[in-house]
Amino acid sequence: MKVYKKELIYMKNDNLPLVLYGAGNNAKKEKIVDKLSELNPVCFCDVDKEKQGSPYLGLPVFSLKEIREKYGNAFLLYLTMGQPLKSYVTDFLLANGIDKEQITNYEDDFRDSSVPLIHILNNDRTKEWMSMIPSMLSFNEMGFTLNNNLHFKTIEGEQVITMMSIFEATYLYCIAKYEFEGKGVIVDLGPFGGMSTYSLLRGVRANSRIDLGSTPTVYSFDLFLTRGYEFSVDANMDSGTGSVFMKYLRTVMQYIEYLHITPGDLLNVSWCNRDIEILFIDVCKTWETNDCVVKTFFPYLVPGKSLVMQQDYLYFGHHWIHLTMEILKDYFVVEEYIPYNSVVFRCVKPLPESLKDFNLRSMYSIDELLDLHWQVVSNSPDEVMGIMILSHAYFLYTLGMIDRSKKCYEVFEKKVEISKDEELQKSFDMQMSNMIKHYFDIVEY
Repeated sequence: MKVYKKELIYMKNDNLPLVLYGAGNNAKKEKIVDKLSELNPVCFCDVDKEKQGSPYLGLPVFSLKEIREKYGNAFLLYLTMGQPLKSYVTDFLLANGIDKEQITNYEDDFRDSSVPLIHILNNDRTKEWMSMIPSMLSFNEMGFTLNNNLHFKTIEGEQVITMMSIFEATYLYCIAKYEFEGKGVIVDLGPFGGMSTYSLLRGVRANSRIDLGSTPTVYSFDLFLTRGYEFSVDANMDSGTGSVFMKYLRTVMQYIEYLHITPGDLLNVSWCNRDIEILFIDVCKTWETNDCVVKTFFPYLVPGKSLVMQQDYLYFGHHWIHLTMEILKDYFVVEEYIPYNSVVFRCVKPLPESLKDFNLRSMYSIDELLDLHWQVVSNSPDEVMGIMILSHAYFLYTLGMIDRSKKCYEVFEKKVEISKDEELQKSFDMQMSNMIKHYFDIVEY
């Protein structure tokens, strides 16, 4: 990491205390304290509570709250991590009231379509978890590394086949570590190459409040076939059989004693009647599979406890997921939005026994389903409403209602163009660029 002369001049002239953000390995490796010694950095700031209160590289480590109590807003920050992690931390800081002028090595030119804005996150707990990404990666806490192309590799040396984001993988790790109580189990639907399974298992292993015992903690279900997902599998990862199952096994092998794997079609499996504390879903690619998941697994969710992470919610092509959660809105609350595609729900009351017969297309007419889906659109936060409108347009298209679909797409275009402010417009642009391209790979007007 270079410390540019213009930054040194800027920080000297400002005459404000300099705080180094991120007490991690990169600060040590790059000798940041030495490089900035003439500016007399006063301390480190880090969200990791285990680091706070102890010196690091000769400087005390404080929380952001403690820094503000000491200096108010009259301080400068120097981010010690490299890209792309620097942008994740920058988004966290901006969302928590830090002005970009306070960040001396702020990089506006890096903040492009590959880096989502974090201000969509709902609660402080998740923002804190996301801001810990650089620290957790530096110390191998989550068990995988991340290169500049956002590809994952486990500490065991396995390159992981995945379409998950670092945010989603981090969230799974954190809920398994901090939320899971061991009174029920974790169900992992659609892990494909194993990133979700690996993140959950590492989180469970780091959870000091539970006794793992001899029975499986994570139950994983998938076809483990590449058909339809060839684009996500590098040539050197392809077994030539159309299956990623052996690759999946190598990814999770170190934790196999805590894992029960069920390869096969979800429509033909059953559940073992255990309570489910965490339900990760990345398998609802059809109406039928969606109905199956609801009938098979939802009845075992624990009111007031269980989290359901719908990994395909923020995607235009899976309107049945939106409809399901709208129909069951009295039983769930939105816990969090996780870039790029996930929405997390918490079960808040016992689900009805009628779920055993859940079948969206037999329960409702087409007009009723369209009305329900538009309710989803209308009730969505601004940051995701564009995606929901695009999903409604696609829903209409699949029903052969081409003219209505075109008109809905025009509404979508206007929504994207007339965002409330520059930052929100930037958020829409980032979320939509690849999705619009994919939309017109499928849709022909």
